Amino acid sequence: DSPVAGALVFVDENDDVERSDDEREGVTDDAGYFSIERADSDGDVKLVSIGGTDSSTNNSIFGLYRSDVLADASKSQVITGISTLIASVDTSNDKVALASAIGFDNGVDALLSSDIWSDSQSGSEEAKSLQRVNNQVTLIFEISGAIASEFSASNGVYVSTADALAEKLLNTSNRPSTNMLLSEQEITALLQEVLDSQALGGSVSQEAIA
Repeated sequence: DSPVAGALVFVDENDDVERSDDEREGVTDDAGYFSIERADSDGDVKLVSIGGTDSSTNNSIFGLYRSDVLADASKSQVITGISTLIASVDTSNDKVALASAIGFDNGVDALLSSDIWSDSQSGSEEAKSLQRVNNQVTLIFEISGAIASEFSASNGVYVSTADALAEKLLNTSNRPSTNMLLSEQEITALLQEVLDSQALGGSVSQEAIA
């Protein structure tokens, strides 16, 4: 996706994906950049991005995206659908495996600091492939959030979606196609699983999910 302007970004110190008064925050500028003062304890927390506007289409962004905080403070931090997937798993080995599952083998920190949108615009084939994956991940998040929002579900629906998608990719024996991350049937099953986790499965028709 293009850079997002006007998104609220905060350090989620209590891991509840809700902005608390004492949590540090920033807002992305027109080019999608943000700045937040770091703390020594940031290695154990996550960054959360909510809302904003797509800088290319001017469409409003709905949903919640996360990223682990990089240990190297000199590197830029990029919050994307892919970073949200990486943030959803706990162990270093699973993070490496998940990055590999989407086609990136150069290390998790390199992935989280890569501006794949800018690199894809510059012609990088690897970045274009990652951008296609990121677009599909983002779309799945948006669909699950849109369905759940009809029932006033919390931001937890996005966390549940990332958890379910990451687990599915980690348990896939072959790398997903860059043209199709999951089949239509797999996406439908995943959305049903997420809605069930939010106690909404019985409230949403199969037609709406499909």
